Formats: sequence, structure tokens, C-alpha cells
Amino acid sequence: EGWGQRADLSTYDSPNTAADINDLRIALGYDQINVYAESYGPRVAQSLMRDYPDAVRSAVLDAAMSTYSPVDYLARQHGNMLSHLFELCAAEEACNEAFPDLRNVWLETLDELDQNPISLNASYPLTGETFEFLLDDGMLATTLFFLGYGHSALPAIPACIYGVHEGDYSCIQQGLGRVTIRAFKATWPDWINVTCRQQVPISRVEDFEAALETYPEIESFWQDNLFIPKRTLFNESLCEAWGGGVVSESEYEPVVSSIPTLLVLGDTDPASFIEESMGIAEGLVNHFGPYSYPFLSHVVFGAHGCPTSMLNAFIIDPAAEPDASCIDEMAGADFAICPDNTIHQAYDQVTVRSPIPWLHIGDSVATFAKQQGYLKLGLTGTKYLMTGPVYPEVLSRHGLGYE
Repeated sequence: EGWGQRADLSTYDSPNTAADINDLRIALGYDQINVYAESYGPRVAQSLMRDYPDAVRSAVLDAAMSTYSPVDYLARQHGNMLSHLFELCAAEEACNEAFPDLRNVWLETLDELDQNPISLNASYPLTGETFEFLLDDGMLATTLFFLGYGHSALPAIPACIYGVHEGDYSCIQQGLGRVTIRAFKATWPDWINVTCRQQVPISRVEDFEAALETYPEIESFWQDNLFIPKRTLFNESLCEAWGGGVVSESEYEPVVSSIPTLLVLGDTDPASFIEESMGIAEGLVNHFGPYSYPFLSHVVFGAHGCPTSMLNAFIIDPAAEPDASCIDEMAGADFAICPDNTIHQAYDQVTVRSPIPWLHIGDSVATFAKQQGYLKLGLTGTKYLMTGPVYPEVLSRHGLGYE
């Protein structure tokens, strides 16, 4: 049974979602609402601002997608992010010394895996179940793309690239678990509907191919990734079979609004870039930004104190420009931390290549526990984490029991 027989697919798009939000506002009894939107959400927020301007007190567009966003924008955003990451490493003395010529090493690694793929095992994080996979150039590019979505994983990408280049695949084996989670969490019907109704009609394969020529470091991903390869994006029969139709041409017009709006994004985001946010800002009379935050990835709210404090200040007083002086204080670090348990299974492979010290989350927990006089700790988490080395080995080294 097709999706079109189970639901009216023409009602699943940005303007209809905006209408639903406005109906919810009315049902809850609010005269106005503050809108925070991230990733695809800003596309809906712009429809809300256009169609229901009196309902919105303020809007924050985090990692924004514009009303006019052909699919080649996706490739350009990804290419811009990876190119910028390579440039940052080359410009930083310690990173460049540890990982010289990172871009070419990446291209060489992709070419090698394209010619000689490798069979490996990985585990699904939620169950610990082991599965076998073939590591080729498309699989490597897919894993690195989704790792690039995470702020905490960004510093590990240069070490991961060099590790794979030298035959150490642990970062991919660990990272692939995250990719499988994203695959199961993704709302693919919703994504296909938005892509077919709002993006494909204004997209040209020539523009997409031009983006890949500009950024050869991303070609393996877009030609042969696990989720949205080129053959899927430009498969006319897919959208025809889907049956959702297309939005009206007026939906592609830039939103013009006087609603106070704050635009923010990370400067190493694989899915949004500053030029698109600047284009959105042109039609917004009372806007601040876009502000770009160094070495933050997709969605900056909650990722660092600087953007979080600016967003909070703006929502309190949308008429006042938030203090952005904290952005200049974000560059550089004396040490690194990773607020993620599971990724610490690749800790040893990353830290030996890191130009600055990394604090292990288990060591920090153990140190605090001993300061509090604890002798034994209770561990809770996924089976994958509990049976792995992250906490048991570290706690044992500190002389602490656990169960």
C-alpha cells in the first residue's frame, strides 16, 4: 500500500506545518509565541512568520534552511564544511604537524577504499548486537558526514581520517553505530515528501554536479552514501510514485517580515552555511546576525555557553541586539573533553594523535567519586556501553568497584 493511499501527502509541507503550529497556539490560549527553530525547522518558521505574523513575538533560526533551497545547496554546504575543516587544521600549527596535508590524505583514503573495500564488524549501540559491513569510500564518507553533525566528534575527525588511512578502523566501527541510530530515527517519509514537494522542482542535476566538481572531497558521499545518494535525489520516478505533488511557486519567495529574528549557525556545519542565512536575513527588517560560531557544527543552541546565552538574551528582549563579544573568546583550547560516553571507546586512538590533552570522562567520574569517598558506583546505560571498556577499565584502574 502506497503512502499516498494512507494519507493526503499534499498536506505535509512547510506551510501546512506552520498552520498546525498556529492552531496549537490558539488551542493553548497564547496571543503570541517565541519561535525557536533548528535545521529544517527554520523553513517552517519562515512560513509561520509570513502567514501568521501577528502570532509570532520573536524567532530564532538556528542552522537555517531558506525558502528557496535546491538540493545542490546540500552538497555545497557539506563541501564548504569539510573544506573549512581541512583549512582549520592546516592553519593550526599543532593540528597541521599531527595531520599534515589532511585533504589529500582524505582523497587518497577514499580512492583506496573504492578500489579495495574492507569487511569489518561493528555493534549497534542500543542492543550491543554485532553486524558486518563493507567499508568502501561511500561508507567512510557516510560515517564521517554524520559524525560531522556532532560538535564533540569534530576534533576527532582529523585523527579518524589518518587512522583509516593507516589501517586503524576503530573510529569508523564506533561511529557507524551512530549512523545506524540516525537511520532508524530519521523520518524518511517526511524527508521524501519535503524533498519532492519543495526542493526537487527547483533543482537541476547540472548545478548538483557543479557542486561536486567544486568540492571533490565530498563526491564519494553524494554518489554512493547510505541514505540520500545522487540517484535518489534526482529520481523523477520516485517523486512521481510518491504522489505528494509540489508546493505553489509563491512558497519559494523570500520571506519579508518585521518580526524580530536572530540567525545563528556553526561555522563547521555540514548542512547549513552562512550565505544561505545571509540570504534569509535580507527580507527580515528587524534581524540580528547571522552569527557564526567557530568550530560548532549543526545546531548551536545548547552546544556552547556563548550561543546559548545570546539566544536566551534575545528571547527576553528581542528588540535589543545580543552581546556577541563571547564569540571572539571561543577560539582555541588548552584541553579537550567529549561529553559522550560511547565515543570514548575510540579514546586511545584519538588521544595519541591529539595536539592537546583530552580528559577521559571515566577518569573525571572516578576522580569526583573518590573525592566524595565512594567505593563502588552503579552504572546504568545501554548494553553496548555497559559491556564496553569506557567505565569498567577506568574505574578498576582507580581502585573503584562497580555494578
